[in-house]
Amino acid sequence: MTKHSRTLQDSLLAEGYDAEDELEIVTSRQYQLSQKDHWENNGVLDVILSWSQEGRDSLLWVGGSSGNQDTWVTELSADTIIALQPQLVTVLFVFCTQRRNQPITPLGLVRRLIVQLLDTYPELAYQNPETCSLSKFQKSVSFGQTWRIFEALATGVQNLFLIIDRIEECEADEQADLVHQLLPRLIEFARRNENASVIVTSIFNPPDEVSGLPLYISYIDTGKRASRRG
Repeated sequence: MTKHSRTLQDSLLAEGYDAEDELEIVTSRQYQLSQKDHWENNGVLDVILSWSQEGRDSLLWVGGSSGNQDTWVTELSADTIIALQPQLVTVLFVFCTQRRNQPITPLGLVRRLIVQLLDTYPELAYQNPETCSLSKFQKSVSFGQTWRIFEALATGVQNLFLIIDRIEECEADEQADLVHQLLPRLIEFARRNENASVIVTSIFNPPDEVSGLPLYISYIDTGKRASRRG
C-alpha cells in the first residue's frame, strides 16, 4: 500500500519533495522583527479566535506586513503548523516562498498538497482506485484535473487544515493563476467542506476579483498599527 502511494507521489513531484524539510528551513530562520511585530503581540490571535468561534466555514485570509522588516505572517504560518501537528488534525501546508530551482505555480501547489495527503494516508490510494490509478496521475497535467484528484481525496479526511503561506508568491502559468483558478477553488473548498479549514497568508489584502466570495479577512500592518476584519 505504501509502495503504491509512493509511486503515485513520485509521478506528481519526482524531485523528492519533502514538506517537513521546508518547514524546518522556515522555522530555522531568524526573523527581523521587533517584539511588537510578532504575531502573538499584534492582535491577530483575536482574529483567529473569532474565525474559529464562527465555525471556520470560510477561508481565513491573514494579510500583514511590518514596514520595511520581514513580514510576520510566515512566522505565524510555521508556528500554527507546529501547534496543530500533535493534535488530532491533518495539516497540509505549502510555503510559496520556498521555490528551490523554480517558482511554485498553482498546479505545483496542488500537487504538493496531494503528495502530503498520500504521505499521511497511503490507504487513500486503495480506497479511491478510480482516482488513484498511476495512469490518471500521470495524465493529470492540467490544474483542473489535478484539483479534482485533490478534492476527491481530501473531502473524506476529517479535521483537515490547509495552510498556504505567502500565496501572492504563487506564480501564474499557462495552466492557472491565483485570481481565477486557485483562490476560488480554495474558497469554495472551505465553504463546502465542514471538516476542512483553510488559512491563507499574504503581505497583501485579497485581490479585488474575489471580494464577493466568502472570506474572513484580516490585515494587520504592524508598522501602522492598523487592522481590518470582514
